[in-house]
Amino acid sequence: MNKLTALFVSGVVCAVGSAQAAQQHSLANQSQNWPLLKFQSSTSEGFQIADTRSNTPKLRYELLDTKGTKKRFLHYQVYVDQWPVLDSRFVVIKDEQGNITQGLGQIIVAEQSEQITVPKRFQLSDSALEQQVISQLQLDDANVSVQRAYQLVFDKLKPVLQVRATHADKIHQYVLDALTLKTLKRENGLNGLAGDTLVAGGGIGGNEKLGGICYSPSPNSMTNCLQYQYDSFTDKPQELVFNAAGSAIFSEFSGYPFVVTKSGDTCYLENPYVQTIDYMSNQTDTASYNCATGNENFDKNAIDDSYTSYFSYSGVNDAHFNGGLVMQYYHTLLKELFNQDPNCQSGSYCLRQLKQKVGNNSFGNVQASWDNEFVNYGTGNYGATHYYHTTLSIVAHEASHAITYWNSGLGANGQDGAINEAFSDMASVALLDYLTLHASGNFTTTTPYLDWTRDDNGGYGANRKWWYGWDVLYQSSGTRFFEMPSWDGKSIDHFKDYEAGQSIYATAGVLRKAFYELVKRQGWSIQDTFKLFLKANVNCFFTGAKIEDAGYCLLEQADSFAHLSNAQEVRKQIDETLHSVGIVAQTSDLTTLEFGSDIKYDTMGYDLSATQADDIESISVDWGDSDIGTETWQRSSGTAIYPFLFREKQVQPGKLLRLNLQVQKTNGEVLHGFNHFFSREVKASCGPQFSPATVHTTSVAINGQQFTLADQAYQSLLDNTITLNSNNQHNIDLGDGVINKKVTVLVDVDRNGIFSAEEMLVDNQTMNTGTVAFSLPDALSDGVSLLRVAVGTDYAFYDTCGYARGAQAFDVKVNIETPELPLSADFGYEVLEGNQVQFTNTSTVNSSRQPSYFWQFGDAGKTSTNENPGVITYSQAGKSYDVKLTVTYNDGTNTSDEITKTVVVPVPSCTSQVMSEGDPSAFYIDKLSIRTGGLSYSFDNPASGYTTQGYDEFNTNLRFNTGNELNIDIHSNEIAWSTANWYLRDVNDRLRFTIWLDKNQNGIFEAGENNQSNPTWNYAKTCSYVTGKCRIKASQSLPLNASEVESGDTVLRAKLEELPSYTLGSDGCKDFRYGEVTDLKLFIQ
Repeated sequence: MNKLTALFVSGVVCAVGSAQAAQQHSLANQSQNWPLLKFQSSTSEGFQIADTRSNTPKLRYELLDTKGTKKRFLHYQVYVDQWPVLDSRFVVIKDEQGNITQGLGQIIVAEQSEQITVPKRFQLSDSALEQQVISQLQLDDANVSVQRAYQLVFDKLKPVLQVRATHADKIHQYVLDALTLKTLKRENGLNGLAGDTLVAGGGIGGNEKLGGICYSPSPNSMTNCLQYQYDSFTDKPQELVFNAAGSAIFSEFSGYPFVVTKSGDTCYLENPYVQTIDYMSNQTDTASYNCATGNENFDKNAIDDSYTSYFSYSGVNDAHFNGGLVMQYYHTLLKELFNQDPNCQSGSYCLRQLKQKVGNNSFGNVQASWDNEFVNYGTGNYGATHYYHTTLSIVAHEASHAITYWNSGLGANGQDGAINEAFSDMASVALLDYLTLHASGNFTTTTPYLDWTRDDNGGYGANRKWWYGWDVLYQSSGTRFFEMPSWDGKSIDHFKDYEAGQSIYATAGVLRKAFYELVKRQGWSIQDTFKLFLKANVNCFFTGAKIEDAGYCLLEQADSFAHLSNAQEVRKQIDETLHSVGIVAQTSDLTTLEFGSDIKYDTMGYDLSATQADDIESISVDWGDSDIGTETWQRSSGTAIYPFLFREKQVQPGKLLRLNLQVQKTNGEVLHGFNHFFSREVKASCGPQFSPATVHTTSVAINGQQFTLADQAYQSLLDNTITLNSNNQHNIDLGDGVINKKVTVLVDVDRNGIFSAEEMLVDNQTMNTGTVAFSLPDALSDGVSLLRVAVGTDYAFYDTCGYARGAQAFDVKVNIETPELPLSADFGYEVLEGNQVQFTNTSTVNSSRQPSYFWQFGDAGKTSTNENPGVITYSQAGKSYDVKLTVTYNDGTNTSDEITKTVVVPVPSCTSQVMSEGDPSAFYIDKLSIRTGGLSYSFDNPASGYTTQGYDEFNTNLRFNTGNELNIDIHSNEIAWSTANWYLRDVNDRLRFTIWLDKNQNGIFEAGENNQSNPTWNYAKTCSYVTGKCRIKASQSLPLNASEVESGDTVLRAKLEELPSYTLGSDGCKDFRYGEVTDLKLFIQ
């Protein structure tokens, strides 16, 4: 047997060598797999897989980093010799004694004897290899780097090339097959929004929205900025002073982060932690300015030009101040959390110089990105929608990608990409909070600053502190949100809504929400909450991590925050918060409740039908609204459970609601379920834009219900509600004035007050009459919704609210109903081979009423309680069975229905005859006899010699007792002497005589029902010297064991064949080329 070695991978699971060479095991919570971690020494904590073959590449694990002190997080990378295996990092967690307490990632047990291919292309020089790649991918316009690597694909280590191509306007990363240069994967390579003297500098920053900001180390120090005014319509800049006592890297300047290097009369925007490049002036050199008379960076002409073009005063000054603020902040937190100085080679946290390119529009002017070397900030689109991308939220976000890259190495795609993005989004909130804690000056009293930092407990939807990107957008909006991530129309609030292929920003919503909830629900400060995520990022986030891995890492940091309460309580708070957004860590102490929930404007509901009602002991419902008390149901109360299985509650609009469900089962198990909602009024967020508006009708009827419209382009009719049956078609009569006009009908399926293209029921239909018909989509659930009708020209979605030229529109409040169909039990079935029948449940039920199913199959007490029982095997063919299905509602009403159908199980077909290309006259059974208990019964072939099918059947009218043995003797027809000798020289391959007894009387002759004696025994020939012909004689026997043979009518099959092509016993129902089958009917008693 081959020796096995263990490989750990965090992503796709594959192995060394050929297929079937590997087995997959998870590390998380699987302690039985941890002994496979065979480390060579406790000092290196790494190991190499031994291999005695020469010139064979070796698998090895390289320890990349060790984080933590008491509890250590060991990060490993798998290599094949010097070449890394892509996506193969894993983390091992050890306690103070060096014992493994947990693992993250997955383990592969692979056969060590398998060869690992090293392609010739790996031996090429770097330049030759790059030229091949450039030619293959047509990358002549790009700066290309190539790394040799391996990738685990379908149980094989496949040699690949990892290519990074930097173009003028984009970066792509490729994975190529190293043998064929075929592209296996291509991804975006960007993370993004898409001896001199150090002195305190400063200058003007800000934009049209924030106003001018004078970055100042002390009051009134930036005199040029304070006196500047763009024009008489624009306010003068206001002073922002920042001081943070004890801040490590800029403590010499009282924590002021705008620190520059002064050399003679020139100041360079560079210090040991930040380098800022003005990309539009010089793409490589540090930005500089003349500071002979002072340290303020002020050039009025440049500032005027920047504001005229971009409505931003100085992107360079913004970037340098904010970049310094970010780096100082991280240094302060990391030094506190890890009590050590950064050393990027020894396994502590890592800080390098943050290099920034300001005004780099190579990747788009409304983009900011981290390209693994530089942070790149676009100029914005001239203030139309975005300002210069050097505001604090953007700089904090992108610089945090650098922090993550230097420490945990989270990727830019998949779930680890979502973790990466979420962390950077959190940093933008944490840095803004850090700013507010240490800032002073007149700017902190301005309306823009107060709007930007707003964080009121009741100000849901207006708390801009929790809006990522508010400071860079022209509109008063955010790019992403924390209170309800789904406000951006893309992000998810709960991990149940995760889908493969989902945008990383959308998936990141659940972690943004967890960050917010830990602050607002559990009462943590923003700073402590960010420290939790930062410590997890440095300690145990890793390339290829999943969301549940992030949850585990966060829980494992609880001991470090025991000062907030105690370690156990802190862990509980983190666990509950993670559960509230659907993240279930591998070591969670809470059991997850499976349930459905939603909100329809101001009506919140849940559905517990996934849990069997009979298993529930009690239900507790906390609607998350202080105006509504907790509701409970208990089995001992004697009240019906159904109203608590599916429940709705109307709430006040404008509230952030935290639904908390707790279900105790009859076995004592307690299940927890959470979800968050924001309630809103039953009305559209906004009406469509018209250019121009034109009224086409003032008289409308929906399903005959008349409305009179005002003579205006848009109106919302919310006083009355129209009921629409979801099963019916509906009509809107708009009058003859709409003929030849285009009509669009939309329904607010997701009840968010916004109509999208996916919610169109009628798509710009040209009207031939005054009436338009529509049907409701299956995705629309029952309850209140909004219907929008637009009349005029094409309705489009250039604007969130919709857009139409020469048109009018109106919204109508509707109530969607789906009348409950009566309970009706029904099923279908399909008869299969081998006495098997497949049953399919086609009953009409209301699933929320807890239907249960009871099947009775009419065969020896066979039953099932499954909704679809699948395939049932019946004991005997040729019989009919009465099958009964009973469906019962377990909602306290005990409503039930039943149906019975007769199912006939036919005698199966088990034919065995000569193939069409065979010759039935060449070789067949001519005589047959049965011997048992001293008696013998002989039968000549009933046909004259043979049949054209090579098959005959005979009713013996014989009865045999169990306990006896049946011996079957046959003689073949006369064949040539030489042919007989040819048969007998190799009986194993050239000749076979087999008998079967249909012991279970199912009409099939199966393996196990045949004779078990040696198939090469009991063959002979009898020959005539006169004719020169011979007959083959053969005998086989079968015991009639009472434990195996059922009494009753059955069949014995005898088969003689030449050149058998199937294994012995498996060919009872198989055709043959030469030979014959004889079936003998008899009775066993």
